[in-house]
Amino acid sequence: GNRKVYWRQLKSLIDDPFIQHGNDKRMSQIHDLGIGLVATVPFSLQGRNGIVLFMSRSTACIERLRAPENERYLISATDLIGAAFAIRIPRRHCAKIRSDLFRSAVEKVKRELRSKKPRNVADVVLEVADRRREDRFSFLERIEDDREEQNTPQCAPQIASKTSFGSQMSKIPDAWKRALSPCEAFAQNATDAIRCFASYVSTKLKKSTRKYRGAGVLAPPRHSLFESITIFAGVFLVMLALVGFNQCLGVLEPEFTYEGAWYASSICIIFALTAAPVGQPRQVFLAHTWCILVGFIFQQIPTGGFESMFDINKIPKVERVSGLPLTWKQAFSTAFGISGQAYLGIIHPPASS
Repeated sequence: GNRKVYWRQLKSLIDDPFIQHGNDKRMSQIHDLGIGLVATVPFSLQGRNGIVLFMSRSTACIERLRAPENERYLISATDLIGAAFAIRIPRRHCAKIRSDLFRSAVEKVKRELRSKKPRNVADVVLEVADRRREDRFSFLERIEDDREEQNTPQCAPQIASKTSFGSQMSKIPDAWKRALSPCEAFAQNATDAIRCFASYVSTKLKKSTRKYRGAGVLAPPRHSLFESITIFAGVFLVMLALVGFNQCLGVLEPEFTYEGAWYASSICIIFALTAAPVGQPRQVFLAHTWCILVGFIFQQIPTGGFESMFDINKIPKVERVSGLPLTWKQAFSTAFGISGQAYLGIIHPPASS
């Protein structure tokens, strides 16, 4: 309609004593940034009124800014901004209506579920069997109606081949053409129940097979011959150093020996699975240090003279010493070692052994 773009110089607005300025002096700060000209365009859409400010630098060309094409562009941009502003309240109302409808639908379903009698698997299976039997009888009724419309005998092959259900009628057993007895109905329901149970077991087996395959996660890729030779050399040298150090340690301090095979799994991860998160140097060093510390702490706890909890009755009460059975110490130390690795974020499975 009769809309216009109103231009104002920011400097004149700052110097005007009749214009109130806030304590933050935002207008002066904008002017200090180089903004010298402001265009204001009002809008009124769906009862929502406002103005949009378009700011320009002080050195901009006034003629280009006030060109008709540019002002039409500013008015169209104002309409777009005003429409986005005006749509907020109707959108909020529509969202509330949808939320209320959804909540009422959920409450309705809950009421129906509460009012209905609880059902078990057998009831569901019997209901499915009844529906199948009803569908079978309705199929037979359609065949009979089609035969009556054609007005042909059942044994006429030349007419039955032309009817839509004649060829299917010859394939239906005679047992289906009469109502089932109670024993037959029970046998039919039992057969359907067995078939549903077999389908359930088959589905579970298929899912378990997919799970055992690793859920689609591929195995680590093969290494090249050169990489395999490098792995062999690295593992050989490290194991040789560990075994040699253990022998030297056994000569000096027999009580502090260890088994070099304990670190075979860590060496496998370090050399063959270098990119694995659990094989990073930080994980390996901190996890082994943590487990050694846990083992040393639990080693200080006395066993009480019996290795398992069942040996307590075999020792006389006079000879009993307070302590923790060896089996409990092993279980507690392993649990503390693994859970501590998980809490500290230093999981390295071989260190738990």
